[in-house]
Amino acid sequence: MAKIAIDAGHEKNASGKRVPKNLDKNKTREWILNARVADALESYLMSAGHEVIRVDDTDGSTDIPL
Repeated sequence: MAKIAIDAGHEKNASGKRVPKNLDKNKTREWILNARVADALESYLMSAGHEVIRVDDTDGSTDIPL
């Protein structure tokens, strides 16, 4: 099977990284949405037998530079 890297992006408290208010009244942080997708994708890929490497901080507390 394949080895796949996933990155949810900026840390959860990165300034300015939010959904625009016209799309989300709560202006949810970008990392929260990305992490949900990354978690689901990781589970799906692992259940299909792939090796998954998360290259972001999975709890969002640290910004991992590119």
